[in-house]
Amino acid sequence: LSLLHKMVEEEIDIEPKGNELLIMGKRRRAGIWMESEITSSIDNVERPEAWLPLPDDFSVAVKIVEGCAGKDEAEFVRCCLHLHPKWIQAHDNFKATRYKIETGFQTGILVRRESIKHIISLGMTEFSETETWIHFRNPSGLILSCRRFVEDYPSLKDIFQRDGMTEVSLPRGLAEAAERAEIFARENADDNEITIAF
Repeated sequence: LSLLHKMVEEEIDIEPKGNELLIMGKRRRAGIWMESEITSSIDNVERPEAWLPLPDDFSVAVKIVEGCAGKDEAEFVRCCLHLHPKWIQAHDNFKATRYKIETGFQTGILVRRESIKHIISLGMTEFSETETWIHFRNPSGLILSCRRFVEDYPSLKDIFQRDGMTEVSLPRGLAEAAERAEIFARENADDNEITIAF
């Protein structure tokens, strides 16, 4: 979909050729590799039974927090969002975010950032927990299941402690300036961050 958004032609041709899906415009041509069979078993995903409502701002919380999760697979915990009963948080050793929200979860769990970020645009309204999965469902019946991990998440108490902090007023227009800079950062998927200096 990202590729299609970048194509400027009014009409494009999409054609399967062998194990490749060809996308062709007037001046551009791209191929996407297709697998002939699905190798992961859906039988490993437990079936959800009871559904609970998600808080209205759950997707907003995930969208805000997921940008602070790390990408270094050597630090697995940092690549996850920590879904706590009272907040959602992430920390990648450089930045940290905690969004206070009554999540509805009984205990804290970890979900990989790359898995849970997909719920943002899907309008999920319900969730269900099974032994090794967390399931999200939207009103049209679409279910997205993410592996859940029950591991210790490092305490971020010292980071979010308010004692000794100095309150700072952000300059007007900062949000608009950051949005403009983000356009350029978006092109580098591995390091799509901007720096703000005061």
